This record gives sequence, structure tokens and C-alpha cells, in this order.
Amino acid sequence: MQLFLGSESVEFLYCLCNLKLFLGQERVFHLAILVFTHLTKNTKGARMKRQQKNLDTEMLNKVKFRPALHRDGSIAPDLIGIILQNYLTKEVLYGASMTKETLGETLESGLVVLYSKTEKVRWLKGETSGDKLRVVKIFLNCNNDQLLIQVIPLRQGVCHEKDANGKGKPTCFGKLLLEIKTLN
Repeated sequence: MQLFLGSESVEFLYCLCNLKLFLGQERVFHLAILVFTHLTKNTKGARMKRQQKNLDTEMLNKVKFRPALHRDGSIAPDLIGIILQNYLTKEVLYGASMTKETLGETLESGLVVLYSKTEKVRWLKGETSGDKLRVVKIFLNCNNDQLLIQVIPLRQGVCHEKDANGKGKPTCFGKLLLEIKTLN
């Protein structure tokens, strides 16, 4: 599935990201988020209606949801694993799960809706923190049992863990486990 925001909008954001050489990455990233948020703001549905969704329903029917367990070992609804990736930077944000229902909500709203195996509930990412994720593209893997969802964070934070300033971290993958250095 591809969610088009208008090719001009995405190209403009891409150009902003390339300006990081002149303005610095952090300034451009914040500017890109502000512009993107403004362009996609749902003011009485006017902007959302202009978005074009190119959904491959045949591929959607191939998505395999698998039996799963909650963190406490009780039976969960059938789930599919997802990987969330920043569309602009290509940085992996985190991994999560979706039910058929939360995938449907995500496709309908354009915002990421997940299923928590810990809390045993569906949750709109950023519902309480404001750190919502706007969907740009969704890819299905070759086994039809995992999704890669490319998103644009509507604010800076993504992870529930906070940095030293009390803001959500930009990715959940901040702990280096292994680094292999190549020796020449």
C-alpha cells in the first residue's frame, strides 16, 4: 500500500532533508516535521480527502495473521509483526504487532494503530503522548507475515523512554548490543 500525500509535498520534504548540509540536520528535521504536519493536518477532513490511497487489495488479502500469546502467556488475537521505519531518514523506530482490526484502522485513518501484547488492548500510537505516526507506505514481506510501515513522526519522540530533557527518544533502538569492526 502507498499513501500519497501529493508528490510535491513528499518531494519538498525530501529536499528539506537534503538541506541538512547547510542548515544542520536537527533544524531541517524539525522544519520538515512542521511542514509535513501542516500539510497533513486533518481540519474537518478537508486535507485527508485530498490524500490519494493506492491500496492493493489483492495483496492485502494475502496478509497472514498468526496465533499469538500475550506477554503473560494468555492467548492473544491473531497478530502480524510490524517494523516501523522513519520514511525520511530510513531509521528503524521500533517493532510492534497489529491485529486485523488495527491494520484496518491504520489503513482508514492514516495513523499507526497497534495492539499491545502487554496491556492486551489496541492503541493509537501517540494517543496520550501526542507522538503520532503518519503512514506513508506499507510493505508486505515475501512470506506475507510481516509488515514494514514507513511513517513520518508528527513530533520528535517515538519511544516511551525519555531522554535527559524528558522528551521521547526518536527510536527505541538506542542500546548498542554488538558492533563488529572490520580490520584491514
